[in-house]
Amino acid sequence: MRVIFAGGGTGGHVYPGLSVVAALRALRPGVELLYAGTGDAQERRIVRAAGMRYATVRASGVRARSLPRAARGAAALALGVGQALNLIGSFKPDAIFATGGYGSVPLSLAAAARRVPLALFLPDVYPGWAVRFAGRLATSVATSTEAALEFLPRGKTVVTGYPVRPEFFAIDRHSARARLGLPPRVAVLLVTGGSSGAVTLNTAFTRHLPQFTTLAHVIHLTGLRDVNRVKELRERLTPQQQARYHVHAYLDDMPAAMASADLAITRAGASTLGELPAVGLPAVIVPLELSDQARNAHFLAAQGAATVIDNAEAPARLYAAVDTILKDPERLAAMRRAMTALVRPDAAREIAHLIAECGVRSADLEGRDA
Repeated sequence: MRVIFAGGGTGGHVYPGLSVVAALRALRPGVELLYAGTGDAQERRIVRAAGMRYATVRASGVRARSLPRAARGAAALALGVGQALNLIGSFKPDAIFATGGYGSVPLSLAAAARRVPLALFLPDVYPGWAVRFAGRLATSVATSTEAALEFLPRGKTVVTGYPVRPEFFAIDRHSARARLGLPPRVAVLLVTGGSSGAVTLNTAFTRHLPQFTTLAHVIHLTGLRDVNRVKELRERLTPQQQARYHVHAYLDDMPAAMASADLAITRAGASTLGELPAVGLPAVIVPLELSDQARNAHFLAAQGAATVIDNAEAPARLYAAVDTILKDPERLAAMRRAMTALVRPDAAREIAHLIAECGVRSADLEGRDA
């Protein structure tokens, strides 16, 4: 069996794909896999570290506020479709699996043109234009939550949950803290803006940096763009505060970072719907403005697992929100229970079965054509 995986250029699209890769390899030993990405350097590094071949397929959003940008997006999409058609012709996949985002559109179009079954995954609560478009072409659709069903074709959509990497289920708090050199019996706060970081979230957090380091040990994942500025701020702290403030541009060992924490300050990218529940990590969520993250954030808040703060209000409200939660053990425990209740540990395996079924349909089609 041969499968092409198509991602969207961010960790929120790459990591669920890699989780499904592991499940598919277990289900179908000997399966041949190829990852088609947007060419992003970090994406390529992550995929190759997982032992997969990587091919670049150009992609771009076509919705833009200016005509020139829309035209450039359309040109990139046309180029990507041509590359996707060539990739399908040379690799001859039995199925294509796409994890949403505009990076999956060229492969979705090429799959329809070449009559290759397409399995699509929506990681978010609400589908963007790319998923809504690709959903019309897909053979089957999987999604993280029941809340997304009203936006997707019901006849071919199944709720599987978010496919989380096995490492998230294989670590506990004690071993996670030992791995990161953190004390076993102190409050730990994780601050992350996602795989690329979030400068405005970093700025809101560091506004009260001394107070935060007094409140808890802090693991701060800044992203590459902002790490030097934040490290300069760290140098202004007292030695005691510096010892409680752990700054990284990025951590490959996110399972340990999340499992070690008592509370997270985070954006609301798609991965929050899977990774936070996997380790039972409550969160104060600051969703990115002008995005669909707010729907993810408010979904978790509605379950009692998170608190949501608007991006514009974060500088003024963030410290007080974290201080209130960490000083209320009963509330923190209730949020942890609510977050844990959302976990679906079999999501990757269920999606792997969907892909395998698509491969069977592909073989049936070839048989009829012959």
